[in-house]
Amino acid sequence: MANNPLVLNPIGGGDGGLTSYIESPLIITSGPVVVPVGTKEIYVMGAGGGGGGGTTAGAGYGGWQIYKLPFAGPLIDIVIGAGGAAGAQGGTTTISSNGMLLAAIGGGGRGLSGAGQEGRFGGSGGGGQTGGIQGGAGGAPFNTSNLIWSALDSAPRNGAAAGLSYLSGTATTYLSRMLGSGGHIADSSTGCDAAAGWGGGGGASGAVGGTGGGAGAGSLSAGAGGGGSLNVIGGSLSTISAWGRTGGVGGTAVAAAGGGGGGAFGAGANGVGTTGGAGGLGGGGGGAGSVTGGAGGAGAVILRFCF
Repeated sequence: MANNPLVLNPIGGGDGGLTSYIESPLIITSGPVVVPVGTKEIYVMGAGGGGGGGTTAGAGYGGWQIYKLPFAGPLIDIVIGAGGAAGAQGGTTTISSNGMLLAAIGGGGRGLSGAGQEGRFGGSGGGGQTGGIQGGAGGAPFNTSNLIWSALDSAPRNGAAAGLSYLSGTATTYLSRMLGSGGHIADSSTGCDAAAGWGGGGGASGAVGGTGGGAGAGSLSAGAGGGGSLNVIGGSLSTISAWGRTGGVGGTAVAAAGGGGGGAFGAGANGVGTTGGAGGLGGGGGGAGSVTGGAGGAGAVILRFCF
């Protein structure tokens, strides 16, 4: 990776008198990166792998975040989180140096049979399957002290806010909905929206996903970047931009297949026949497919070395 061409750009001053930076190309394969001589600060923008779609519910978005690295040796080791195969968890994208883990992002929760799976490290939960099944929870961020930005914090609100939610058919009982909670079949059923670096919750059966969450079976909408359920388009990240990159739109859907969620660096694929659309590059959640769920989008990384 160290042999890839790098471009020097002015940044007009910054923390500690920084005046310029070198930005890497989009990194989509795992491996070491050489830290340029004279580097004062390093920032990483990365996405984890999106979850793989189930047979009736969409998978969760893999997460898209920027971290400041607290330190680094002469080499930075990058592991790109793989997109989940049908019904599988999305992989975690990690950045390490000198054997120390410095940042981790994703991945998204799968949309397999049963309850939606939880996301990891800012990734969102998968949707719940047919039959009154709850969605998966969104994952907490790896490290809030070095987290600079999280795409899902500013994505369109789609689900429920954290707090207490009334349980249907009861007079005095409430369900506590913490950050990242997945949709619960007994209450509003929508997954909690993302906030403070957390991923959003997946929608319960029949309900929408929170920010980044996969669409529950039979629902009308996926969260931003989440995979669509059958006949539901993938969630879009096209309103989100960072470092000159704009997120991708979700894929279209057909009766027996949902669209893949948009990724940080690419659009989700369309659902076709009975196969869900794949998530876009940069963590898009896979769409549901009545025979085969769509694969999640792979993770990716960009580094900025500041001087």
